[in-house]
Amino acid sequence: MRESLIRAEKWLQASAHDALDPRVAALTGHLADAGGKRLRPLLVLLGAEFGDPWAHGVTQAAAIAELVHIASLYHDDVMDGAATRHGVPSVHARWGERAAVLGGDWLLARAAQLAAELGSAAVHLNAQAAGRLVVGQLRELAGPGPGEDPVTHYFQVAAGKTAALFAMSLGIGAIQAAAPAPVAAALAECGEQIGIAFQIADDLLDLNLDPPRDL
Repeated sequence: MRESLIRAEKWLQASAHDALDPRVAALTGHLADAGGKRLRPLLVLLGAEFGDPWAHGVTQAAAIAELVHIASLYHDDVMDGAATRHGVPSVHARWGERAAVLGGDWLLARAAQLAAELGSAAVHLNAQAAGRLVVGQLRELAGPGPGEDPVTHYFQVAAGKTAALFAMSLGIGAIQAAAPAPVAAALAECGEQIGIAFQIADDLLDLNLDPPRDL
């Protein structure tokens, strides 16, 4: 998996900097260069362990998952007004909000292009995850509806913002590795639950800040 993660990182860097205009490439590759945990690519590779981990498209799928994640960070930081990300200035702090939104859009489009090269299953999972991310962010922005249980609303937001991409990561890894369909489905559900737990842990860390971050 360590070797596969290195290969996935090469796919990620090449894809994030793939814009013809070097000024655009600098913007779209900014957070890819800054690093990060690369948890979602690791989940893709873990899912692939349930089939053939060296199958065609596995490391490309890992890059897709991280591209979608980075795109969501571009948009998140605009919404949150974050000044930094991964120890470097956020994209919107350096290039402005409009450029950050468009940069995130470009990364989502690049992920969709890579998914199209892998086939319909990858396209479906990528599109589904991207849609759920947007809905999760919109629900967080809107807050609970009239009479809606705030705890239920929180879990729906967590499912969209975080769990969607965790589920996609494990699922697409298994599918690209030709794991049995029931196994891929079970892994996607596992990713869903891990993602919700991850979001809860992340929010608890924010609440323990002094002063607490506005969630």
